[in-house]
Amino acid sequence: MKRIVALFVLTLVISTMVGYDTNRMAEVSAAQNFFEATVISVNSDSLLVEPAEGTTERNISNQLQAGTLNTSEENSLLYLSKVAIGDKIKIGYLDGIIESSPAEITKVFQILLKEPAQNLQWAKIPMVMIDGKMYYDTGKESNLITKCGVMDGEIASTVDGTQIPTKDNQSNFGAGYQYKYSSDHTIEINMNDKWCVFEYRSGDGSQIKFGDKWYNVADLSEETIKWMHWHSSLTEQEQRSVNYIPSDLFNLMGLAKSNDAAQTETNNVA
Repeated sequence: MKRIVALFVLTLVISTMVGYDTNRMAEVSAAQNFFEATVISVNSDSLLVEPAEGTTERNISNQLQAGTLNTSEENSLLYLSKVAIGDKIKIGYLDGIIESSPAEITKVFQILLKEPAQNLQWAKIPMVMIDGKMYYDTGKESNLITKCGVMDGEIASTVDGTQIPTKDNQSNFGAGYQYKYSSDHTIEINMNDKWCVFEYRSGDGSQIKFGDKWYNVADLSEETIKWMHWHSSLTEQEQRSVNYIPSDLFNLMGLAKSNDAAQTETNNVA
């Protein structure tokens, strides 16, 4: 009799533990959220994306800043090393969305490619034309606390977010925003009580990634762009064995200048 009672108690304990673990797993699963989106712009620590139509995230905002610093899943890291504007992706994140401008999700644990971009054009990235030049959103805010003095101009007209501005003081994200010229070919636009940094890029603004940096397509030859695509298709081990970099990319990386300085130092010592 005692043995039967003992077995019953043991069974009850095991059942309770299994039930507890199952409930706990359900809670963890419930905290995970997934949605599909299109990449609008790429920054060193985040992606600006447009959630797909019909998603809960799209109902909250048509643009989301997805932080990538906490993403450690191997396949996600592999994709992030080759991410391109216009890619359709699937994002997995924990907890909720921070309602800011743009809205943010910080606990991103997965970012996977669903459909690659058809080209490298910056099609939907926020942009504005000023003095005949196109300035593109960098996703960064000015590190200067205050802005004083007379503004340099104001965005007077706008086109649809999927279009490219065609005249001065026209954007594809709205009108009525004031701006000031800044350094390093940038302007700062006052939007929603924030000073957003926009950067001038030559050509059509297209960029391509090499290593952890982005380079203007207009500054590269067609042969170099093909080489960069070939290089990105290699494994990390294969990339390390490559001992050649096209000269125009080599110069943009600042390696030529570094080598010249090293050579000058060597000559001076000699």
